[in-house]
Amino acid sequence: MTESPHQIIQEIDSLRQDLNLTIQGLAERAGMSDKTLRRRRTRPEKFTLDELIALSRVLHVDLEVLFAPAPADAPTALAA
Repeated sequence: MTESPHQIIQEIDSLRQDLNLTIQGLAERAGMSDKTLRRRRTRPEKFTLDELIALSRVLHVDLEVLFAPAPADAPTALAA
């Protein structure tokens, strides 16, 4: 597990940027409003499980990746 809920945001941002998604684009694809995702970025402890599952699907990673960032040399995306 991560030491801080803010590490979840760092991992989401890293994966989002790898996919060239904006915050708005990620929110839309995950089925949440842009406003909700922006609020969660400042209070990540407020994420619901359903929101995290939706984000992990859009980001093409297992849910656990959001909680425990992989080592820099290990791939985080699921095989297609």
